[in-house]
Amino acid sequence: MGRVVSARVSFQPPYCRPAGKPTKEASGSIPGTSKCPLEAPPTVDALFERPYGVLSFPPDYGRPRINLEAANNKYILSWWSGAHDELLARHIKRDGWEWWPSTSAIADLTDREVFTRWKIDDPQCLDNSWAVVLDTFARARALQKGLLSNVQWPPDARNCELCGEKFSPSTRHPSLTNASPQTCRYCSACIYESRRVGNRHATKDECLTYVRRLTELLGRIPNADFDLAGLDEKNASDLLRLLHSKPQFSRIIDHFGSWLALLLEAGILEDGTRKMPRGTQCLARDGHVCLSIAEKMIDDLLTEMGISHEKEVKYPNSKLRCDFFANSVYIEYFGLTGNAEYDDKTKEKLSLGKRLRIKMLALYPEDVIQYSDLRKKLAKHLLASGDEG
Repeated sequence: MGRVVSARVSFQPPYCRPAGKPTKEASGSIPGTSKCPLEAPPTVDALFERPYGVLSFPPDYGRPRINLEAANNKYILSWWSGAHDELLARHIKRDGWEWWPSTSAIADLTDREVFTRWKIDDPQCLDNSWAVVLDTFARARALQKGLLSNVQWPPDARNCELCGEKFSPSTRHPSLTNASPQTCRYCSACIYESRRVGNRHATKDECLTYVRRLTELLGRIPNADFDLAGLDEKNASDLLRLLHSKPQFSRIIDHFGSWLALLLEAGILEDGTRKMPRGTQCLARDGHVCLSIAEKMIDDLLTEMGISHEKEVKYPNSKLRCDFFANSVYIEYFGLTGNAEYDDKTKEKLSLGKRLRIKMLALYPEDVIQYSDLRKKLAKHLLASGDEG
């Protein structure tokens, strides 16, 4: 479930005056402040009488885990009152497990000048939106005061397989609808933590460890923008834990210059000259022995696409062998481009193909780092119509 809107009310954006009515503004004692177009109601009762007074909107990126320390924000506590606690309690009672703080209602319940001064004085508002700071505080406050203890959960409620916290899969944000169905096993907080931008202090070794482990869990070359669609029942929990500690992409650029350079230094794209996480050789799904994870990825993709293929087939009238042979096409993965001896062998194979006038498909490291692009390239050269199916 995404944005929470009570079924009892019709939606109107907060702070909107009905069409045709002029907006009144009054100057405050603090420069740049003005009163809201709608006068702030003086009581909690008045807020609940408004059709949109306590609507709440969870963030698009999911529901972060509650941080109890946020309830100790002295800048907010300086103006927080019993009426604010009552607002949270009644809001939670009404919306139950769907509850999310209504920052607009909290703002309306607060003196305008006091609220504006808080946004200026609180250092957290310099680094975050004031609404993020306020709803983080409100969630922590509700937990601290025990306001969430008697919430009635829906029939589909379960415990997260990663952190053990109770949650409802119904609260999943719409952005997860196309993700793996395995995400239903995890709470929004764990999903949110896996989708963050990553560790901005990650070291070079941490980047290498991350990409090697990611490759091992996926069983293929990982994309730089790997997302939750890659989860499967076997390794979903391990992948989510790994994504919680992923390096920020800017750190990868700082250390390596590109995702491709990271894959090369990690030994993932080399043609069996370094040991991989599970050894130099690895088995494809169909039992073919592959000399690198890149070869395994190509082999598995051919199998997935229903393309019959063989490994290590000799070229006509030659002792040289290709990596794959499928639909009368000789497929080569040139994974060690830049090595002088290897480059000579590459040129020899390409010249042989031209001389024999046979169909060849040459693949390089940059061709295998984007799974969808590789799939399209194989379909274009190996399937008659250029399309799968």
